[in-house]
Amino acid sequence: MAKILLVDDDDSLLAIVSESLAKEGHSVERCYSKGEATELLAGSFFDVIVLDVGLPDGSGFDICSDYRSAGGRSPILMLTGKSEVRDKEQGLDLGADDYLTKPFNLRELSARLRALLRRPPAVARQLVEIGAITIDATERRIFKNGVEIHLQPLDYSLLEYFIKHPHEALSQETILRSVWKSYTESGIEALRASVKRIRKEIDLPGQDSLIETVHKVGYCFRPTV
Repeated sequence: MAKILLVDDDDSLLAIVSESLAKEGHSVERCYSKGEATELLAGSFFDVIVLDVGLPDGSGFDICSDYRSAGGRSPILMLTGKSEVRDKEQGLDLGADDYLTKPFNLRELSARLRALLRRPPAVARQLVEIGAITIDATERRIFKNGVEIHLQPLDYSLLEYFIKHPHEALSQETILRSVWKSYTESGIEALRASVKRIRKEIDLPGQDSLIETVHKVGYCFRPTV
């Protein structure tokens, strides 16, 4: 069973395709706009994405491009009412894996999805487990006791940096230059605020913080705490 995202503004088409895929045992989530798709892709993982080119608030091409630029690796099958070669070429150049022109046969769609799902992932998923915390470095997702938690992109980058340098006393200057790419007084305040937000999400009640404050130096990530 695969988790599939369907993005199309045609409600009747979504209903027909969803029902067909559900009968095959797949878990299907559907949305009707670029905004909805962008929000879902930012917070959830899908095994495959079926993406229409023409949407009421933007282009499927933009969704595909943004998703790939953000590191998304799930296969993408693009749907379109257009048959011009240049449109197919644009989608494939932006990172789509396959293309299907409307109207299409449900059996052909199913066969193409099976082919995409058989492909090995481009990069093996990297999981890091620290007590109750599990970090999926491939999809940039974090779980606490099996429940996904959400960090701001910069906070995630900071936590990832700490994880790559365990048990090291890292100065504020070093962290800022590595994560923020600049060092200013306002940056120090931003660092402190980021650490505070991360601690709130990953630390467990009654236990010492995984991120220890090192007096007059900076911070030290201690995953064995």
